[in-house]
Amino acid sequence: MYFGFALPFKAFNIIRQRYLLFCYKANNKFFFLSLLTIE
Repeated sequence: MYFGFALPFKAFNIIRQRYLLFCYKANNKFFFLSLLTIE
């Protein structure tokens, strides 16, 4: 019972971490590009 309940939550955490990491990398890339275009 508990394992069946915790499994989707764990999968959600993994997906959320990957999404945050992707957003973080994308933001860094856009930030770097904006620095290049400003100069």
